[in-house]
Amino acid sequence: VKKRQRSLNASTLGRCYYIIKVIMKTVAKALLFDKAGHILLLRRSPTHPNYPHHYDFPGGEVEYGEAYHEANQREILEETNLSVPAETIQLLYKKNISPELTHIIHQVQLQEEQPDIALSWEHDDFVWLTLDQFLNYPLPKNPDNYYQTVLEYLCKAQTHQSAA
Repeated sequence: VKKRQRSLNASTLGRCYYIIKVIMKTVAKALLFDKAGHILLLRRSPTHPNYPHHYDFPGGEVEYGEAYHEANQREILEETNLSVPAETIQLLYKKNISPELTHIIHQVQLQEEQPDIALSWEHDDFVWLTLDQFLNYPLPKNPDNYYQTVLEYLCKAQTHQSAA
């Protein structure tokens, strides 16, 4: 019995990528720390399709073939106009929310204090906060699960740090 071998053409690969993208999604967010240790917190614009007026961090979906840190590097530039070197992006936390969704959190240490930010259409305001200020910042009703993942990580890290 002779098996028929089928080569993958661009159309087939495109369909496979679409299926993978629909079934599996990875979102990478970045905690940007300035030189003084403040964290950058963004506010989503009223026109944002998901969670308008909610707090957010730079980041977004990891594109096909893109490394996690590359996705964050790209998203930081798109959303804040800050160009960060790849070596300043450190993986902090990876959480599988479900078989279809993974959250990645990176830390980025900036070399200046509260650098100028130029926001994209996705956000309409920002604030630099200390870790304590952030952990005590008002939580919006029904925050998105990316924000919750970051909050969960920071609370665990702070608890672990204070226990040490």
